[in-house]
Amino acid sequence: LNHKRDYYQCIWILNDTSIKIPGNPIKVKRFSLKYFYYMTRAKYWVNNMRQPIWYAKRKSQVMLQTRHGTPLKKLVFDMDDVYSASPTYKRQVYSQSRFWDYLISDNPFSTKVFQSCFLFDKEKILETGYPRNDILYAEDRDQISENIKEELGIPQNKKVILYAPTWRDDEFYEQGQYKFKLKLDLKFLRQNIGEEYVILLRTHYFIADAIDVTRMEDFVFNVSKY
Repeated sequence: LNHKRDYYQCIWILNDTSIKIPGNPIKVKRFSLKYFYYMTRAKYWVNNMRQPIWYAKRKSQVMLQTRHGTPLKKLVFDMDDVYSASPTYKRQVYSQSRFWDYLISDNPFSTKVFQSCFLFDKEKILETGYPRNDILYAEDRDQISENIKEELGIPQNKKVILYAPTWRDDEFYEQGQYKFKLKLDLKFLRQNIGEEYVILLRTHYFIADAIDVTRMEDFVFNVSKY
């Protein structure tokens, strides 16, 4: 939409409306009065997560589901058993996905998986790659990397390892609140690779447990809320 972006009025739904977004978008707090207003008025919906169960899309609206990663774990109907805090998980996802007019895929592997895990028609899957990955190919990516290191306090001469674990559906406190135990021996890693590397730790937003990195701040950077 780059060449036509001035034609569209873009609304961003956020939990934290203080987040900076390029351009001059309208930022709306999720579940506020304006949220419901724009939700019913918008012609196009671009979603990177499942929409609310109670949301029934108008026939005149178009919903583009982008998802948020390559499915290297089993999802929905590819799962034999679901131990989730939501016993109706498969039914919910099936019902919600019927409202998706198009589903973005980042590669042929994802296209194949999305057909089986969502029971979704291939004709409605757009294998275009993820716009969020474009930054990895940006001409100024080295400068972007330096800026992020400076912002996070990471020495420019250190290499970075990103550890971004997902949640496990059989370990939870309640729906949307999942348990997490770090599987890394941070002290061992620090002793063996700490001179050359740092670790960025980014947990899934469903994970309820806080990760304690006390006395490891020069080696482990918790960027879960970055």
